[in-house]
Amino acid sequence: MYLHGPIRHPQGILGYEQRRKRSPWLFVFAVLGIVAFAASGVFVRSMFQGQYPAAMTRTVEIPADRDGIIRALQEAGVLRYTAAFRVALAAQRRGPFPGQYEVDARSTAWTLARQFTSAPPRREREIRVLEGWNIRDVVAYFEREGIARADAVFSLVGMPALDYRTAESNVERPTHFSVEEFPLLSEKPVFVSLEGYLFPDTYRIYADAPLEEIIRKMLMNTERRFTPDMRQEIARSGRTTHQVLTMASIIEAEVSRSEDRSIAAGILWKRRDRGMRLQVDSTVNYLTGKHDPRVTLGDTKIDSAYNTYQYPGLPRGPISNPGMDAIVAALRPKESPYWFFLTTKTGETIFSRTWEEHSANVRKHLDSK
Repeated sequence: MYLHGPIRHPQGILGYEQRRKRSPWLFVFAVLGIVAFAASGVFVRSMFQGQYPAAMTRTVEIPADRDGIIRALQEAGVLRYTAAFRVALAAQRRGPFPGQYEVDARSTAWTLARQFTSAPPRREREIRVLEGWNIRDVVAYFEREGIARADAVFSLVGMPALDYRTAESNVERPTHFSVEEFPLLSEKPVFVSLEGYLFPDTYRIYADAPLEEIIRKMLMNTERRFTPDMRQEIARSGRTTHQVLTMASIIEAEVSRSEDRSIAAGILWKRRDRGMRLQVDSTVNYLTGKHDPRVTLGDTKIDSAYNTYQYPGLPRGPISNPGMDAIVAALRPKESPYWFFLTTKTGETIFSRTWEEHSANVRKHLDSK
């Protein structure tokens, strides 16, 4: 009875042997399929996943050839998924456009490819407005750097020391920037310039940026610098932001050392609160456009609300664009027994309790050869 088993089912036994021989290959193919499927998923994710999670921006010079682009991005440390980026770049219909780009390391491969192939990059540049510059200085710098003509800048920010209520009829008051956009301007008299509100800083701008966009960036910087806490502190002091900026601009011009600024601010606030004339040379220099360490007797007689030799209290508005150090000094003055001060040619500030003591210091430090 056992003789018929193998005879009746020879193919079955053979088929079993063949299946047993083929099974290792089926296993290999199955593993390869799984790996390929997983790899495709990883590839798709890498196409739409940021290169790196941390915020990091690099300025990268992008060449015209694709291999060069990959090398440039890798050297800048902003490309992680090279294969995905290569495919994304090949899928674009035009470009790439060579030039300088700001590359965000969080960008996906597809976003990077689109960035370099959508349009030629806008060239960027830096401008630096120094602490203590007034509008005249800003205008001269903008002209020197080829940013804008003087008349264009003056038309946007206003003329220094000019009261637009008494200006000639052909001089128009700047009205380009609203208090809705820049609330700090609500405390500024509408008939004076934007002096004091153009925050000194280093700005990165497009080389072809309109002048109004640059001025708007400077005004917005001032808005950001005056934090809600600072604005509340100013309100509690009984002063206005415009007054603080005006005082800060004088401190910026008169006192060079940080440790002396809060004392000088305390002196000037004290004199202002008493209704005294501040008699600050920098306010007269602002009127004349000079930079003399000692003003002339004739200059001190100029009839202007900016002349602190002629009128008591603060000038009509800021005489420069102060930095944060001077602003903080004006906001947080230090009490002292002094009523007068001067800054020597070496930058040292000399404080005095009486007019006689101050006059002696003037003769010693400023009048001596």
